Amino acid sequence: MASAIHKLVCTVGLVSLAHVAYSAAQHRTYMRLTEQEFTALPADVLVQGIVSLIMLMHSISHISGEFKDIKVGADLDTKSWESVGNRPSFYSFHHRGKALFGRQQVMEGEESESSRYCVVAPEHFPSAESASIDGGEEDEDEDEDAEEEEEEDD
Repeated sequence: MASAIHKLVCTVGLVSLAHVAYSAAQHRTYMRLTEQEFTALPADVLVQGIVSLIMLMHSISHISGEFKDIKVGADLDTKSWESVGNRPSFYSFHHRGKALFGRQQVMEGEESESSRYCVVAPEHFPSAESASIDGGEEDEDEDEDAEEEEEEDD
């Protein structure tokens, strides 16, 4: 819990840091008006800036509360091994399985809301040897036509 002293130190640090910024801007304006070259800020402004930053860092670290461990296993101690790899946000039900196995509509008489579609087993697909883009039958006709043309050329 943040004590009143740490909150007071934080407030004083913020006011002091704002004063440093104002002093730096005022010094820069003074250097321009006197047409002197700006080399660095005065030592008192630098010291005040460093002290105010240290005050802020110390007070904010006490106000923010307990730090969390950086160790990887610290959060995994409360989880079981089965639930570590479970990431529901990565589940995907739209994958290539639908395209590979397709869906076939069930017979009209048996159709209901729950059984409208069924998955077609791979044995119902044509084999790779007989399958072609056009269905496989036209390839055989084309082969016969090509053989006939070769015989005519001879």
